[in-house]
Amino acid sequence: MGTPLIPTALASVLLLADGVEVVGPCLLFVVAPIVQAVICWKLVGAFDSIPPHYRFQEPGHVWLLMVPLFNLYWNFRVFPALAESFQVYFYSRGIADVEDCGERLARWYCYLAPTFIIPCLNLATGIAGLVVLILFLVEAGQLKNQIIATERATPP
Repeated sequence: MGTPLIPTALASVLLLADGVEVVGPCLLFVVAPIVQAVICWKLVGAFDSIPPHYRFQEPGHVWLLMVPLFNLYWNFRVFPALAESFQVYFYSRGIADVEDCGERLARWYCYLAPTFIIPCLNLATGIAGLVVLILFLVEAGQLKNQIIATERATPP
């Protein structure tokens, strides 16, 4: 007889219509908020690395991105504000080799994000938006590390 490899409750859920009814809600209500929370955590860390008088937004306000549908508007406030905060900080330090600090990527993500809810269009724009978001987060991480290094090198 032996023990089943998958617990019975989990097996019964997975067997519902070949899992079609389970995958969508699982992604929507479990995976998506976790991914959104990680993104917010990264953005808060980036805002925290910028000295307060150079910030265009407080780090705690980033968590409003967790509110469904409101986040489609709030993207336009958070992402460009982070890029502009980086720009102001670096320009005030005389560092001009940082280009636009990801402002174009931030704006592209803001434009692509609302199209995620449009059926048939969401697959193409979702992939493009995800790529742009990842590129922006990578650039924000590099700029954050550059600020940390600059602040360490500058005497108080």
